[in-house]
Amino acid sequence: MSTQKIGIIGQFNDADVQQLKACIEDRGGEARIIDLSLFPEVNGGSISSERIVYDDENILECGAFYIRRLASVWDLPLPRFTRDEWAGYYNKFNDYMDNLRAVHAFKISLARILCEQKTVVNPYQSWDFHHLKLHQFWILRENGFNVPNFMAGNNYFDLKGFLEREVAVNKPIVTGPVKMADVQSLDSERSGLRQRPTVYQKFIEGKSIRAFVLGDKVICACELPHKKWGVDASESIEYMKPIDLPVSMVKEIVRAAQTLGMVFAGVDLQYNEAGGEYYFLECNVAPYFRPYDTMVGANIGGRLADFLLERC
Repeated sequence: MSTQKIGIIGQFNDADVQQLKACIEDRGGEARIIDLSLFPEVNGGSISSERIVYDDENILECGAFYIRRLASVWDLPLPRFTRDEWAGYYNKFNDYMDNLRAVHAFKISLARILCEQKTVVNPYQSWDFHHLKLHQFWILRENGFNVPNFMAGNNYFDLKGFLEREVAVNKPIVTGPVKMADVQSLDSERSGLRQRPTVYQKFIEGKSIRAFVLGDKVICACELPHKKWGVDASESIEYMKPIDLPVSMVKEIVRAAQTLGMVFAGVDLQYNEAGGEYYFLECNVAPYFRPYDTMVGANIGGRLADFLLERC
């Protein structure tokens, strides 16, 4: 019997990638890390009607895939030029962008073909919600989920009116830290609205909760400390406490992930004790799980490895 192979699309230095790889290998499987951040400068690849080759291996030999990171498909590379170098490079900028679009088209095609041929966690389509948070808020509310009121854009008067009605937080439109907001903070950043839109969301006082969904189950739920404003919570988790959620809420959490097409998700909730209400803040398409395994023994990596191996 041949060894079951799982492809992990992510970066070699990602702790979650390494933990999932170890969990797969502990179960007798083989994990193949496919680091698309190395394409095309370091690794080569090709797509034909029969094979998808990346770094000299036919990755279609993998029975299932986990996508940990596809940010390289959307994000521009980090700046590599000094001011003096850029002055000399400026005239070549259009060529640079043409190259970048070609690289991204290859990566997107690779990811979408894999989704059509194999079990992929999470499917490519659900990755849009990693960046399109406003679309996520809209869809969740349209499907009956309790999502805090929000206002997004660059219309100063609409944003100001929202902040006058609601105690609110300023959220990144893509990703990053969350800050408390008011009309004064809007005024201080008003000039920036000509360069980029912003998002305000009603602040919900209460307990912060992260629930992990895998398939049709909530496999772990933890209460987290109150957010430190201006700090990305994914990079600073001081403690977590496992909790049990009401059965009705568990069903809703699974339904939220499935509504967005996510097989594996980290669902962020806020529980307002005074009103006894749960609010849906966001469903994360590739949530960090290693801290939960390390701090509370959640075994999310192991359960994810089992899930993938069972579908090879």
